[in-house]
Amino acid sequence: MLRDAIFASAVAEYGTPCAEQSHTLSPTSSHIFVRRPFLCPKIPKSPDGACALLTALSVILARLLIPMPNETTRFSIEAVPIFIAGMLFGPLPGAFTGFAADFIGCLFTPYGYNPIFCVPPILYGLCAGLFRPWLTQKISPLRIAAAFLPAIVLGSILYQSGSLALIYGGDSKLAFFVTKLATRSVQFAVTGVLDVLLVWALCRSRVFTAAGVWPTAAQPAQKGVSGQ
Repeated sequence: MLRDAIFASAVAEYGTPCAEQSHTLSPTSSHIFVRRPFLCPKIPKSPDGACALLTALSVILARLLIPMPNETTRFSIEAVPIFIAGMLFGPLPGAFTGFAADFIGCLFTPYGYNPIFCVPPILYGLCAGLFRPWLTQKISPLRIAAAFLPAIVLGSILYQSGSLALIYGGDSKLAFFVTKLATRSVQFAVTGVLDVLLVWALCRSRVFTAAGVWPTAAQPAQKGVSGQ
């Protein structure tokens, strides 16, 4: 009875045992919950709770941990949580997460909020959601990159360069646009690779499947498991 109570309380606090390791965490085991990595993370399965967490994470990555040298430049991996929201829950929750992260994040900057700049983060969540049916069939770095590409090219590079030129370009908007187009192309070529690798690493870790928010069939194959 005591072991049953300990097992139940540990599950309530830390999460349920992973399916592939549950046999090591049975109530009759003498090593119950000795190593916490054996436990699956408690990620909310509802879109509202999970998207709220991902919104907060995007804000932290964008404004509090990443340098922003001026009002037109920011180096960050803020798009990863937004992309994950769309990938896990669909285009509308992903788009809303992008909008909320941009709006809330602007409260932590001295530059204020301008709705013209909210399109790129919305596109990250929207495109990830639109690519979700394709990603659930088989997930790979190339497929993740393809899902990122429209938001990066159309949103972060083309649209945002034009928006920045419109707001900050003054009398030389065209020259400002061309300059930003060049610099942001290099910037997002680098951050885009990092975004793809981070999402791929999370998928490889099977954390989303363990939390019950991603289908098992879409997981990347492990070496030595399949002959394909």
